[in-house]
Parts: sequence; C-alpha cells; structure tokens
Amino acid sequence: MFNLKKAITFFLATTPVIPLLALGQRDEASYDPIAIVKQCYYKYQGDDQRSLLTASLTGENGKKTKYEFVRLWKDFGGKNGIVDKVILFSLFPPDNEGVSFMRWGYTNDSDKLADQWV
Repeated sequence: MFNLKKAITFFLATTPVIPLLALGQRDEASYDPIAIVKQCYYKYQGDDQRSLLTASLTGENGKKTKYEFVRLWKDFGGKNGIVDKVILFSLFPPDNEGVSFMRWGYTNDSDKLADQWV
C-alpha cells in the first residue's frame, strides 16, 4: 500500500543529494584551486561600482569609532587621461553625515596628480 507520508519523507531526504551526484561526475581538472583563486582576483569588475564601505578605527585610548560611507566608482580606462573617478559620501557617525570626498585619478602619461576634494 502506498504511504504518502513515507514518499514525501523519502523525496525530501534524497532531493538535496541528486545535484551532488551530478557533481561527482565532473572532471577533476575543473576543480583546480589555483585557477579558481585567479578567477576570483582577476574577474571583470565592471565600469561602475556602488558599495557600502565600513571602517572601524581604534584610538590610543582603546575607544573604537565606526565610519560608514557609500562609495561610487567609475572606470574611465584612461579616456582623456582619466583613469577613474571616486566619490565617498559619509553616512556614519551622524555628525559626519553628508560629508563627501571626491577624487579623479589620471594616467601616468598625463603628468597630473590626482585631484581631490572634500
């Protein structure tokens, strides 16, 4: 006699194993750890990025201060002598909220130092 409860239990117990069985049939060479690390470090990051940057600084007295920024980054790839542009907007601590920092980076051929504004 068919037992629905046992069938469901069997299905739930074996379903996570099915994809693992397929992994066991892959070629060993495709799991080269050095190649995996290289792919992580040298992947294409895109021309634009937006990220949340959190920093924690500890003073000489042991007091920790947390800082949070929204970071916007644009890659120009050297076009018109500009490598990239970055803007940081301060979010935390509250008394620094809204303070921003901007930097334009130039190619070595342009003989210009990075422009920076607060």
